[in-house]
Amino acid sequence: MTLFDNWLGRFLGKLESLGLGENTAVLVISDHGTNFCDNPRNVIGKPADAMYPGVMSLPFLARLPGQPGAGTACGELVYNLDATATIYDLAGVESTQEQHGRSLRPLLTGEGKWEPREYATCRYGNSLCYVDQDSWVLIDLDGGTREIYDRKTDPECMHNVAEQAPERGELAWKRLRGDAAGELPDYRTARQTDAIGEKPRG
Repeated sequence: MTLFDNWLGRFLGKLESLGLGENTAVLVISDHGTNFCDNPRNVIGKPADAMYPGVMSLPFLARLPGQPGAGTACGELVYNLDATATIYDLAGVESTQEQHGRSLRPLLTGEGKWEPREYATCRYGNSLCYVDQDSWVLIDLDGGTREIYDRKTDPECMHNVAEQAPERGELAWKRLRGDAAGELPDYRTARQTDAIGEKPRG
């Protein structure tokens, strides 16, 4: 964090020294996070089956000179893909390729209307994660619900309520399959080959 803080400060300082600080939007988003035992299984790192908030909740900072909202925070469900769509929108440029994200401009500037997402989904390896305003759900590729957490009463996701709330897992599975157009590719049995000789590597 010290390294990041130092170099972001230098970058912003350079913008100011070049006279660009007042007409440049700066968006900062991290890659995934990591677990530091801050989860019910005391996992460290980022194994695919441990998509807890420590891994999935990314810091996203926006600096838009002259716009309202400075110093405020937002709890909407967004994807890192939204950063790309936002940059195109702020720059007034049309992408020549399909954009899978949505511009966050309405949230950042109040211009336009933001339609809140009902949920967000993610796949990492053969593990799936589903999040909505009420639930945080971890599911395997066969639809077997492993863990369900109530985000309102347990925002840190420490108490698995899968046995008490199976309907949440069913909804998550339905929406995950919908986002994948009904089928989730199974890579567990896929054979990887190297570029030379087509020899299996695993």
